[in-house]
Amino acid sequence: MDFHVFSLRFKGPLHISGRATDSLIYPDKTIHSDTLSAAFAHALAMTGMLGNNDEEIAGGVLRFLSELPISSAFPYIKVVDEGGTAFHHFFPRPLSFVLSDAPEYRKKAKKVKWLSQPLFERIIYTGEKIPAEEMAFAGEAAGRADEPEAVISGVSELIVADDRLRVKLARHSTVEKRSDPYPITQVWFSRREKEGRRYESGLYFLVPADVPNELLMQVRSALTVLGDLGLGSDRAVGLGAFEWEERPLSLSTLLSEEAVTWLNLGMCIPPRQAWQEGTFVPKAYQLRYRSGWITSPRFLNVRRRSVYMLDEAGLFRLKSDASHAYSFEGAVVDLTPRRLNDPSKYAIEGMHPVYRSGKTILIPTKLNA
Repeated sequence: MDFHVFSLRFKGPLHISGRATDSLIYPDKTIHSDTLSAAFAHALAMTGMLGNNDEEIAGGVLRFLSELPISSAFPYIKVVDEGGTAFHHFFPRPLSFVLSDAPEYRKKAKKVKWLSQPLFERIIYTGEKIPAEEMAFAGEAAGRADEPEAVISGVSELIVADDRLRVKLARHSTVEKRSDPYPITQVWFSRREKEGRRYESGLYFLVPADVPNELLMQVRSALTVLGDLGLGSDRAVGLGAFEWEERPLSLSTLLSEEAVTWLNLGMCIPPRQAWQEGTFVPKAYQLRYRSGWITSPRFLNVRRRSVYMLDEAGLFRLKSDASHAYSFEGAVVDLTPRRLNDPSKYAIEGMHPVYRSGKTILIPTKLNA
């Protein structure tokens, strides 16, 4: 399978709220696909590329989200030396898949969240466990034993989190309570020099190679805007700013008709029809609660409705004659706040629709779940 890979090299720290709602001390070290697509749509709408009025913009956002299958942003390690530049991409470990049954490696294998691309391709292509002596473990990452040790260990050593203390000042301070300190955890994507090589870290995401060129141009435009504005929270103080670059990536996978299960590379909301017909069957999955605030200037203090989504690295079965195109299907849902006594009407008069994308990328595998 061929993809466009977009690499994000962050200029400073990043904070993405974790599994707990609006969490400040349990951040994610990845950016989920629904967050990325929403950020792209917001950037395009803000620059007028999706329309000139609310109706045109709402329609443009819906079309953009409905046509863009995208993965979440996962770690990469960039190695620069005299021989050139090499990118090493890491993928999520499939849920319920145990890397090794060997007693001496069992604890290490349980901690692994990320697999190097060569190891990931071997696992999804064969569906078999890898002998422990053929793997290298380093914290949350694992790779093949013949891969550079510094690359495998770089995921844990170069992508680190630390706590910073902030102070919330009361609008009307008193002698008893003038300030309220609180911690916030930031994720740093570091660099280092070792044995004549420079190692850099960052996040990357995938877009299928067969998407229309117009859609790719919109993604590139959005990345240029967001590179200066930043991703995540606390963008006003410089968090989340990045530089980006694009390259092709080929992933060795099975043909669609050979798949036993499909691996999810992003946040997924299966189409309602797939649930009703039983053609989409989750086998090993994890639900993630998604909520947040509306980012339009007129409605900044309004929460959108929440939704549960299927998390990355889940395994699913498609019971129909699934074609390559079907593997990228997903639903875009309307999360606009609505009145309790009349759900057909928006909670605030004049509010525009608020969409969230559950379109993602599914990879065919031989894994049983």
